[in-house]
Amino acid sequence: MTNTVMQKRLLAFVALFISVTASAAPNHPSCYQQLNLSTPEGNTHKALYILVDQTMPLSATMRANLNDLLSSHPQSGEQVRIARFSPNTKGQYTELIYEGVRDTPPSEAYLYHLRDEDKQALLACMADQQQNLQQGFKSAFQSSLGVINTQLPRTELLHALKRLSETVLINDDINDKTVLIISDGMENSEITSFYRRRTIGKINFEREMSKVNQHNLLADWRGAKVYMYGLGNIKDERKHVKPSQLAPLLAFWQGYFNAGGAIIKELGTPAVLSSQL
Repeated sequence: MTNTVMQKRLLAFVALFISVTASAAPNHPSCYQQLNLSTPEGNTHKALYILVDQTMPLSATMRANLNDLLSSHPQSGEQVRIARFSPNTKGQYTELIYEGVRDTPPSEAYLYHLRDEDKQALLACMADQQQNLQQGFKSAFQSSLGVINTQLPRTELLHALKRLSETVLINDDINDKTVLIISDGMENSEITSFYRRRTIGKINFEREMSKVNQHNLLADWRGAKVYMYGLGNIKDERKHVKPSQLAPLLAFWQGYFNAGGAIIKELGTPAVLSSQL
């Protein structure tokens, strides 16, 4: 392959990354796929799914905390997806807004069997991929926070989580799944409501789980590690949430995720105290 051909090849995938980022398209292709090279086994071995409740009140401090929590993603070999969810009202709805995969760097043995021009193209692609994925991921996450509307009348959290578990978490080839749910956990729908006088009401776990099962709203989390950020962070800043009010809400979500086959890592009330996911 001539230098001219190799340069054109490099320019082609750089242009592709730029166009994908500029158009905010949800899918970022693998470097191996772009260059028509065989994908090493185990190239994508973990996944991070971020689900953002569009009714969730977030302070500036909480937003900064979330940015720090996610600053190391996408990581090597990681698939990332960001979805926002809300009831279908006032221009808000549930949608997948970002998807990308960061390749695992090739081993020395893999590179050894490549032609020099393919090796250079692959390494250059991966360097660009890391930068573009981080920029695109950060931009998409900020966009999901930017359209939060705490004035929406309903939450319908249980419906949204069931739907997202059946669509966003569908790749069972990846066993190492992490889910970050950014939500106050305050269900408010035709099924049930966790509110009472604009604060947390009395939540009976058995009664609420009976409603979940009756309406087929228990999500299958497929063994994913689950973090929840924002539990009990109610919209009315004048209301003080007592530990005695928060405990039943926390107990409901613990029971809900356990019943759905999740591995609970941390349910933040409201912040997640872990330094990384």
